Amino acid sequence: GGKDASIIGLSQIINQTGNDRLSPKLPIEGLYLVGGDAGGWGIGTELAAKSALMCAEQIMEKKDLLS
Repeated sequence: GGKDASIIGLSQIINQTGNDRLSPKLPIEGLYLVGGDAGGWGIGTELAAKSALMCAEQIMEKKDLLS
């Protein structure tokens, strides 16, 4: 990274917390976002894991794999 690179991901401002974080599902068909900057609640590893689970659930729902 460059000398101005962020070490915490996206900017951490009040309107990017909780339900206002980026959704794992992006407007591009089949493209998903996971990690410490996507999903709902939590911080760090917890948030990254939750966003991965949310992403997997959305993909499984789309493919009608959840019963």
